[in-house]
Amino acid sequence: MISGGLTGKRIALRMNDISGLEKPEPESSSNKNNTQLEDIFDLLISDFKKKNHGFVFKEDKFISIGESNIRIVLPEAGFSSFFFRPFVHLGKDSGDETSLSILCFKAGSDYLKSIQQILPGYTEKKNRDVPFFTRRGITMSVGRESNTVSLLNKDKGVAFFLFDDISNLPYYESGSPFKNILQWWFENRDSSMIHSASIAFDGMALLIAGRGGSGKSSTALSCIMNGMEYLGDDYIVVNGEKKFSVSSVYNSIKLTSDSLKKFSGINKNIINPSFTKNEKGVAFLSEIKKFAMARSASLKGVILPEISGFDHSSFSRISSSECFRSLAPSTIFQHIGRRKNISKFIAQLTKHLPCYKLKAGRDPELISEIVKSIFKE
Repeated sequence: MISGGLTGKRIALRMNDISGLEKPEPESSSNKNNTQLEDIFDLLISDFKKKNHGFVFKEDKFISIGESNIRIVLPEAGFSSFFFRPFVHLGKDSGDETSLSILCFKAGSDYLKSIQQILPGYTEKKNRDVPFFTRRGITMSVGRESNTVSLLNKDKGVAFFLFDDISNLPYYESGSPFKNILQWWFENRDSSMIHSASIAFDGMALLIAGRGGSGKSSTALSCIMNGMEYLGDDYIVVNGEKKFSVSSVYNSIKLTSDSLKKFSGINKNIINPSFTKNEKGVAFLSEIKKFAMARSASLKGVILPEISGFDHSSFSRISSSECFRSLAPSTIFQHIGRRKNISKFIAQLTKHLPCYKLKAGRDPELISEIVKSIFKE
């Protein structure tokens, strides 16, 4: 039996219900009567209410990201070490009104498959993009590798994260759980979840952006090892139109084996020490006392790091178009869904913020001194 999950005869019933649905049309379809996502959402709500009748979930966790108060509902007490660990620095009391509730369900693989297969493109092995569908405020996608389903009803402020077995979830899920749900939730005209690191100093923040391997994480770590505050390594939320602020999402950091050689003091905090060369080691910086965490700060600029190969570091001002070309692709690639909206937001962001190229040398202390010089600008 799966505690707090979707089990037994009800799974069979729901599988039959779901398998009777036709595959949904894309969002641009003219089929006005398509209600597939509403049906799935209603089925999941029904299961949640019936399973929750007379049953208290082992743990409810409350966090705040920017202006959003978020409730994370966990079916088993042991799950908090996986799902809540990246958010512990954002924890809060439950007194405030909740904006979004994320309901975690451990569901059987057959149940998950029955939902996943109705999405367009899921069964097409050559289709490398993540199957995604949205209609009338409800958005859904699946994780092929992780065997998960993410679903958000933005109007109701309720989301589901369904998974088969917590031990089978890949390492990146432990560092950034509910990533798709939070991307959709924070997607507005004046906010977005950006693929970038961010550090703070004297109440001001800088984004550290770029493609994988550009030195983004190691630059951020160099800064926080030398007195700055940590806001994020991979994903942060940016708000504003001309005056921007940045909010922390996860306290995790992901480092390659080469970066860990440079920052050997982090090795003992890596939660997946046997990671492969195609993966990264994950650590939670809130658990390392010497590092300072920040929840939010006023955003003042964007840095694009580039590993120089020398000991010294330097920086130079670059154009907004060059900054956009570096910041946008990685964010757009990792965003599941309406990528055109994200592109517009990043264009606005880089237009109104100063952008810099940082040639990062081998000495972490010198890198941090250069970044402080950028803050002073």
